[in-house]
Amino acid sequence: MSTPAAPDDPGSWPETEPEAEAEEPVEATAPHAVSWLGLFGPDGPAAPGSAPVAPELPGVRVVRLHPVDGGAPSASAGDGPVGLVLAGTVPGRSWLRLVAADQVVAVLDRLADPAGEAARRLAAGRDPGLGTLSPRPAVLVCTDGPGGDAAVELVRRLGAPRRRLLGRAEPRADVWGAGPLGGPALEPSAVLLPSGMVLGGLGPDPAALPDAVQALLEGRPVLTGYRGRSTYLPAEQAAETAVRRHLAVVGVSAWPDDVRVDGGEDRDDGPGRRVLVRHSGGRTFTVLVEPVETELLRAASPGAEPTPVLVWASEVVPDGVPGFYFSG
Repeated sequence: MSTPAAPDDPGSWPETEPEAEAEEPVEATAPHAVSWLGLFGPDGPAAPGSAPVAPELPGVRVVRLHPVDGGAPSASAGDGPVGLVLAGTVPGRSWLRLVAADQVVAVLDRLADPAGEAARRLAAGRDPGLGTLSPRPAVLVCTDGPGGDAAVELVRRLGAPRRRLLGRAEPRADVWGAGPLGGPALEPSAVLLPSGMVLGGLGPDPAALPDAVQALLEGRPVLTGYRGRSTYLPAEQAAETAVRRHLAVVGVSAWPDDVRVDGGEDRDDGPGRRVLVRHSGGRTFTVLVEPVETELLRAASPGAEPTPVLVWASEVVPDGVPGFYFSG
């Protein structure tokens, strides 16, 4: 990766060529999902002996959830154990809701009507007001393949209650096992909710994925294994990732909502997209991204025919006004 100019340099930062940091590129491979719906079952608390069916809604990624290591869910939804997890990932208005197991069928019935207000809000990433707001983030870990050990380690690190200065002890995050998250099989993989930030392809070390999850939760940069934010399509994911990489080089931490895509258009000077990305401190960046086809073949999703893997060349052009970065 090229080293960018100093942050007060009004010129553009050099072009960043696709990197070969790992055997399999993972950049911009997050499944596109404005909202997520996680449903426990068929053996989870939501439906003992049966499997409720979640409706298919545009922009909503549905995953099956289960307790990690056979234990009970680590959270409650007001009146009982969690049976359904809902999250909206749009920066600046992300949210996370938990639905009690005995309310799952009623909530799914409301979401089954695509013309209903609840379904329309969920499909747009807006809070449908179902269940109770969660006081902490959630981590969904795909436990297919090597993800099981990583999930157990995440429960150990994040699931243990922490004593707060005022109030009861609570875990730092809820951790649940999940089926495939979407996109290519880049295990172990996980998604942080409500941000929709997806990690994957970090290899067999059971500590690698938990380390990356903790870094994102603490606003620290993750340069390896970051697949992108599911809110965006691949080109916008690549642009957001490019800005996060440059911020890391100049020593700027970035919480999930500190970096956000604020529009894009097709380039008129070649293939790819021109994407506007903003930092919460006021700086803006125009990112030119271009897909580059490689000789590596990979299935875009489990069971699909292998196709050439795309990586992304990017050029980050900051605004010409010197400024400061602030997180939060």
